[in-house]
Amino acid sequence: MTATVLAEWQTITRRGKTLVLSDGVNPDVKVRMPGRRGSIPTRRPDGTIGLKRPRNDEERNLVSDNQTLRATMADPAFWAAARQLPGNAPSPHPTPGRPVQMPAWGLYLVVCVAGYLGSQRAAIAYFADPVMWDVIRMWAQPHTPNGWSALPPKPPTRAMLRTFLNKWDRDDWADVRARLEKAQMGAALSEVKRRGHFNPDERLSYNKVDFRQWVTTDGTVLKAPSDHSPDDDEPHRTDPASGLHTKAGSTAHGSKFVFIETVSDEYRGRFIVATAHVTPKPGKQHGDEAAPTVNALLNLKQAAPGMWGVIADTVLRGTHIGPLARRGIITVNHAPAAENPDRIRKGRHNRKRVERIQFLRTHRHELANGHICEHRLHTVGSVPHQEVYDDQGNSILTPLPNAITGHDRPNADGSSRWYVEYPVPCPHGATTAALRIDAPGRNDSKGWAWNDLMRFYPSGTPQFGLLYGRRNATESVHRQLKRKAERVPAYGYTRQMLFVLGYIATHNAVARALHQRRDGQRNALDHLLRT
Repeated sequence: MTATVLAEWQTITRRGKTLVLSDGVNPDVKVRMPGRRGSIPTRRPDGTIGLKRPRNDEERNLVSDNQTLRATMADPAFWAAARQLPGNAPSPHPTPGRPVQMPAWGLYLVVCVAGYLGSQRAAIAYFADPVMWDVIRMWAQPHTPNGWSALPPKPPTRAMLRTFLNKWDRDDWADVRARLEKAQMGAALSEVKRRGHFNPDERLSYNKVDFRQWVTTDGTVLKAPSDHSPDDDEPHRTDPASGLHTKAGSTAHGSKFVFIETVSDEYRGRFIVATAHVTPKPGKQHGDEAAPTVNALLNLKQAAPGMWGVIADTVLRGTHIGPLARRGIITVNHAPAAENPDRIRKGRHNRKRVERIQFLRTHRHELANGHICEHRLHTVGSVPHQEVYDDQGNSILTPLPNAITGHDRPNADGSSRWYVEYPVPCPHGATTAALRIDAPGRNDSKGWAWNDLMRFYPSGTPQFGLLYGRRNATESVHRQLKRKAERVPAYGYTRQMLFVLGYIATHNAVARALHQRRDGQRNALDHLLRT
């Protein structure tokens, strides 16, 4: 039995901000392109269509360190997070001892800059210039909430930051830590909803791709503050939050964080709306990236019911895709191969890649004369095929035409089950097969589950090409982070999460300001804002 692949020729037309893909046979696929800049359609080697932006966007939207700081102080998300810290306002009951030199929000601002620069020392040095510090105090004044302490005349010191971090580690600050993370990420989520993402009143449309209903996710390994591990022969200080993790098909030692971001074609237009730390495992074991990713996605779905799908790499397998689908989250990624010995050297798609072939079920439909016609359906990778015979009588697999539609159905417990309807070519009359993509494997196929292979958008479909092409955008966020921050500037998960949240605050603040610039609004990158 052999599998055949049919080539698809697609035409591309524009209707305003909507891109229409058509091959004259399958249903048209529409993709809405938000933003003010026109994306450029591009045809990939595998025949799918993607979108790219002009390469001069980065030069036109360069952002300096000072602009990043101004954008952070002008972002309501920063102040929402800082509000969770004790010590922002003068105490009505002064206590004996040395007076407070720096309000808590000022130290959180130092943390944000340290997360952005990847160094506590670099952040302190940035603020240490007395001329620059006076300018920063002037920038902060119009944004500081009423009743809060202003930045003092003297800049922060390393000792002040160390004292703040010691408090952050304390058990009695556990609630503060949880509230600050919730406020920082919640404010980012409110901002993206205001910009049209995750509209709960808009259902997922199979043939109309709206990037605002999707998120992308990927993990990145940050260099540990120490290059040593507990397995070293000589005693050295090691980082308990770091370990071995997979990275681009190889292994890297460090602290791994998962970032979940919105989808945008605009340069630096993506917001980070969730993050999670990957717990390291002892010895030579790799950390499990999938578990915290799934947990973060499920929490995000509760806060944003209009989020319908996630674009990920193959870290999400059937055991993860099933629970996500039941909660209303569709996964777009490649199905695992049966074997792929050259993946590391030549990439995922190479001549030696062998797709898994699995029998699905027999589709039956009644003909006009009362007879029952049967079609044996298989999946090759994630693409449904039917079994037919060629002119020589050999059994071959031919792919079904692209699906007509896909939808979910509610279960009694409030969860969802998902179906995709495929036209099945039949010489005796048209017929349609509704395949449930999240069903368990059949009794004669106990070695697999449908979540392992079946996808809402199989590989090679126009929707898959448009959506999966956005996954590489996560690397842009990682590059922005690692361009400044070569190492995570702290030991231990608790402190590392604080500095990662600080970086997220600066990243989202710049994204917000760039969106305001494109909308023709006054923004912190180009103006000194008064609030």
